[in-house]
Amino acid sequence: MAIMPLMHLNLTDVYNNLWQKAWMSFDWAERWLNLDQFDFVLKADDDTFVVVENLRLLLAPLDPGQPVHLGRWFFYDRDPKQSYMSGGGGYVLSRAAVRLFLARAVRSASTPKECNLQEHTAEDWKMGTCLSSLGVKFVDSRDVGGLDRFHPINVEYMIGWGPAEMPQWMWKFNYYKFRACLEKCVSSVAATFHYTDNLYSLCLSVCLSVCLS
Repeated sequence: MAIMPLMHLNLTDVYNNLWQKAWMSFDWAERWLNLDQFDFVLKADDDTFVVVENLRLLLAPLDPGQPVHLGRWFFYDRDPKQSYMSGGGGYVLSRAAVRLFLARAVRSASTPKECNLQEHTAEDWKMGTCLSSLGVKFVDSRDVGGLDRFHPINVEYMIGWGPAEMPQWMWKFNYYKFRACLEKCVSSVAATFHYTDNLYSLCLSVCLSVCLS
């Protein structure tokens, strides 16, 4: 098992410092761990629910030696040149992508402006625009039916248990046309969900309904 010491960051725990926390964490982890032990790295929040088996299923055919980036594909201001993977549902970097990011952005004497390490902004958007400028390939992570596997929102919205109105940003930022309905809208091989409120209760309800049917 890989072990590393806790990292102390001299940063205020606020949203606008997330970009600094993200790149510093990647840098710290690579310095303490042998990256050759890992094919891919998942960045997730403390309220991200991950179905590990489905994530492994998604990543298995991919080559970790190629710099790739996966997640819920968003784009800012409807501009494909400002593509990024939503942070709430987690995103994945291949081993090659992590090495490229650290070498060309974090530890470089000439960091590209798209990777400005001192900028205080949305972490997921900054990571996406940075990786794109470095030539990292964004991978379509939808299933064979075109359903997303990474969900930046509570699953209750997707199955009709949540508020009637889907947040407008879900329609605004999705790179692929967003679908929301009461059935056949959540991939059977979904990998992540953001926010864990009531998610364990939902899982228990589904398991019981299957077992008792």
